[in-house]
Amino acid sequence: MQGRLNDVNMLISAHLPRDPLSGRPTPEAIDMAQRVARYGRLISILFIANVAERFRPLCTEAGLRRLAQRGALTPAEVDLLLRFDPGSWPYVLTTWNIASVRQAASGDGVLAGAPVGLHQTLLERLADLRGTCASVEDDLAARMPVAYPQFVQVVVDSLLFTTAPAMVDKLGGAWAVLGAVEMTLFYSGMLELSKVFLDPFDSEEYGDKSLAVIRTDTFLSENHFLASRWLRAVEEPLPWEVRQAAPCTPRARLLQLARGHPLLAPLLTRGAPPPAGVLDGLEELLLERGETVIRQGEFASSMYLVVRGECLMSVNGQRVGTLGSGQLFGERALLEAAPRIATVEAARGRELSPCRRPSGPGPGTATP
Repeated sequence: MQGRLNDVNMLISAHLPRDPLSGRPTPEAIDMAQRVARYGRLISILFIANVAERFRPLCTEAGLRRLAQRGALTPAEVDLLLRFDPGSWPYVLTTWNIASVRQAASGDGVLAGAPVGLHQTLLERLADLRGTCASVEDDLAARMPVAYPQFVQVVVDSLLFTTAPAMVDKLGGAWAVLGAVEMTLFYSGMLELSKVFLDPFDSEEYGDKSLAVIRTDTFLSENHFLASRWLRAVEEPLPWEVRQAAPCTPRARLLQLARGHPLLAPLLTRGAPPPAGVLDGLEELLLERGETVIRQGEFASSMYLVVRGECLMSVNGQRVGTLGSGQLFGERALLEAAPRIATVEAARGRELSPCRRPSGPGPGTATP
């Protein structure tokens, strides 16, 4: 389980899209990675709760509510899980993780630009995780009943009790006692070890607990730490992308932003000064939620590039789309003096870079 959860979190963290300005993963990418990691932690918690008696209280409605109070679940997720029996909860969470990966890999999801092989690998690891959980449950269900070693213990105790008297005639009293002690230690140790193998999670509280081979609390602690370790490794700009350069002026920041966009990047060669006039019309705007950026029917003179945040686009009062970080809108204004065909307003606080159409040369030489 740990290996597959580690693979999923590591691969997702390594392929998160990054903000071209800050070098950090985008907020949407971090949300997706944190959700997958959180579901992974819950899979391990609820799976152990189903097979280990000491964590069994978590397999109740009260247990789920308590997890929600600690921030591990949302109220909506609790309500959905309660529609299934507790034994199905780890598999429901695995399905949610698979759906998260599929959603992130489709359309404009945060993993849409990742290699196709990544999506297939993630789905295979999650499917393997389901198989691993099922195999553990199958092994526990098919194990020998603990009642059998109890019967064996009675037989062995009877054998050991009669060993010393049986060996007195041939070995003498002292050797008979030593032989009986040796056999007692050997058989009792083997018996206790067999009980541990038959009850690895100590669910039946039988046998010597000091010999337990699976420490479920340690297992859960490791899973909780590993789930967040991979994301922490990429939260900051990657080391080879950190440049020792002069302080980033507003113009240099805009140049960095423009070089990160596929429409503007061909005009701006990294390491060379930008062509004359390319950034002359570029500036920055900081808008509040609900503020209108452009309005349908008004005269168009600027194109906008979303730096951070989100915009809502509507036509004739009907919402037709959402624009996120790195997306352009209003580019028609750089080519012709025509009215706006849509209204765009701020969905939440954001930063925009408008590029205005020059008034002199005309549409053919408009500055992008």
